[in-house]
Amino acid sequence: MKLSKTAARKVFFFGFSPAADVRAVDVIPKGDHMTFTLELPDRSIPVELKSPGEFMVKNALAAASVGYLNGLSADAIKDGLEGFLPVKGRMDIWKTRQGVFIIDGSYNANPGSMEAAIRTLAQLKGPGRGILVAGDMLELGKDAEQLHEAMGRLAARLGLEKIFHTGNFAPAVKKGACEAGMADHRIFTGDKSEVTAALLEFIRPGDWVLVKGSRGAKTEDIVHRLEALDGPAA
Repeated sequence: MKLSKTAARKVFFFGFSPAADVRAVDVIPKGDHMTFTLELPDRSIPVELKSPGEFMVKNALAAASVGYLNGLSADAIKDGLEGFLPVKGRMDIWKTRQGVFIIDGSYNANPGSMEAAIRTLAQLKGPGRGILVAGDMLELGKDAEQLHEAMGRLAARLGLEKIFHTGNFAPAVKKGACEAGMADHRIFTGDKSEVTAALLEFIRPGDWVLVKGSRGAKTEDIVHRLEALDGPAA
């Protein structure tokens, strides 16, 4: 907002701040979706977003802002947001016939999206077990090891039951998780086939499993194995 004071044009803000032009209030997570009140400059409307996570509400606010500035009505903005469905691999959720909930974030990963996804898993799992299945986050340069340690620490601090990690930065993830108090035996590292086999033996009905990694990690291969068990539930 400080930069807006020197901008040549009017700057339009969206977010959760009372000072934002478009904002969300009364944000409530409800299982695999979110509800909130969308406050536009001239109207407030209830919205039910078919995707989990506060970060998806932020994305919705960005879309709503663009729509509003381009002259869309409040009702049209609401219809657009409520008609949105997550693309496969980008935090779409499905349930196996065994009763395991899968959060598929396998399309890609960076530190910001990984943090948001882990927080979403911790929120959705409720009293059940939250399980992180991750591949490396790539192209992070000299900060890669530190950022993977931070990922492990976050998963441990948020009370996830187990971490499965495949990739060159598995030792960094394990180090971070152990430093945050996660027991060594609750962290499994190995190649993709080893991780997949161990995961399939570990999961049970009621578990919530997040699968996420960079494109090059190809964590969608793990999702495909989960799908092949008996297919997503109808």
